[in-house]
Amino acid sequence: VFEVLCGDSLAVSSQINIAELLVVARSQEESIVSRFEADVLSVIADTLTQAGTAARWERHGIGAQELAMHLLDTSAGVKSATGNLSDYKRRMALAIRIIVTGANGRET
Repeated sequence: VFEVLCGDSLAVSSQINIAELLVVARSQEESIVSRFEADVLSVIADTLTQAGTAARWERHGIGAQELAMHLLDTSAGVKSATGNLSDYKRRMALAIRIIVTGANGRET
């Protein structure tokens, strides 16, 4: 999901500053960017729900939306820390494994 929704922007980020582009986009038409971010969050939360991961975390008081937001925040941090697509994929794979295994200690 992250590779499809977020991965390609890393390849472009070495050519242009994505954060600056988003700031300009937000200032021009905030609702478009907000809707896009909400849609991405929803896709990730739905994926976590369908996989059964969200249900396991719910027992600990953490919902699908919170997990999705955590992964999006992690993605943003990893992108800012690395300009390398393979590092991004490796670090996001680890973040996703932590979410998937963290609620019950084993992968599904």
